[in-house]
Amino acid sequence: YKYQFKQHGLEVHPKAILFYREILFSLRKYSNKDNPRILDVACGVGAFLQEAQSLGFDVYGIDISDEAVKQANIKLGNRTKKGDAEKLPYESSQFDFVHFKNPQKAFSEMNRVLNKDGTCFVHVPNLMFVGHIYMALRYGRMPSEGEQEFSEVYRTYHGWKELIEKSNLAIIKSIAYNDIFASRR
Repeated sequence: YKYQFKQHGLEVHPKAILFYREILFSLRKYSNKDNPRILDVACGVGAFLQEAQSLGFDVYGIDISDEAVKQANIKLGNRTKKGDAEKLPYESSQFDFVHFKNPQKAFSEMNRVLNKDGTCFVHVPNLMFVGHIYMALRYGRMPSEGEQEFSEVYRTYHGWKELIEKSNLAIIKSIAYNDIFASRR
């Protein structure tokens, strides 16, 4: 994250904010609580949680980066902590919603910390997105996240569905979000 902050700053693309709001308005349909509790796994600097907080969600975040947690806590008032997605530092059945941008081994942990009637929503990259195909054909590689210490995992819808269902979760709804907007280099 330190590299990313130096190169790209903390700005969030306006289209990302619109996408976050679309997700959050959709989630409201699955909860009758005034302030549903939401956990953002791999929350980064807290942009998604900041939008959720502005819409009345009770927000919590976790990230493996000290720098990201520091930046998120500045925005959110110490609502995030450092931790690993594969061993969430929360008691079972604590959250109405759990969000994770790029899950792989963490689905069963998300299932564990969800309330009995909770909803896990996942924001994942689509392998077949035309922008990714273009990058592969033009440059011989998939897009990266600013040369960070980790890489996103790309799957088709059916690949993600299979992984999700192996963790005893089910897909209720899928929202396609296909837009190309990259950071300046």
